[in-house]
Amino acid sequence: MKNTIITFLVLGVSITAYSQNNCECSKTLKQLTIKVEKEYPGFSLKTKDSVAYESFKSHLVGLSNSTCETNCYDVLKKNTDYFKDGHLAIIRKNTENIEDSKIRTIDTIDIDVEKF
Repeated sequence: MKNTIITFLVLGVSITAYSQNNCECSKTLKQLTIKVEKEYPGFSLKTKDSVAYESFKSHLVGLSNSTCETNCYDVLKKNTDYFKDGHLAIIRKNTENIEDSKIRTIDTIDIDVEKF
């Protein structure tokens, strides 16, 4: 009986721990927002209407709380797109095809300079 209880307890904890949502979109959005507000040179120019910016930021926080990793990029992109500046962007890191992204060697050909 004792072994059965321990087994169910361990199994229950394992299932609960496995099913936890490890999405950190809201944390990532907060870090991005802080970085933009502190380091982006055009921030004060692009956010003259602070009420509109704060409203937009609150909307994004709400989205990030209900968004998981697969759609988090879209929420972060909305943040940078707000400023309409090509110098401010985020880039999705592609981790699926690491082998495909490596530099490959190509065939070389000999060129005779005199005939060229």
